[in-house]
Amino acid sequence: MSREERLKALAEIEAWKARVAGSVEADPARLAQGWERRFVVEGTRAEEMMALYRELGYEVCADPVEPKQLDHGCRECALVAALRFRTLYTRRPPVDPPPSG
Repeated sequence: MSREERLKALAEIEAWKARVAGSVEADPARLAQGWERRFVVEGTRAEEMMALYRELGYEVCADPVEPKQLDHGCRECALVAALRFRTLYTRRPPVDPPPSG
């Protein structure tokens, strides 16, 4: 495979991931708890992304993508669940109030 063919294949994969990730609904319970949906990531990369957000001072969680969160009109979306993609959420940790005294 030539360099151009590899780059084209990579671009197609990234476009597919972006299209499918946009078809995954955020968890309303997480949003209600103050979490912000960041993105959908491959399961193997979730821990790496979580570590980066923790270094920036965020609380982080990565939930498995459940079939009920997928756009039912998206046939490719079933692969997201099968490949163990995860939805990454972050929020700022609570700030302790200053001591009264």
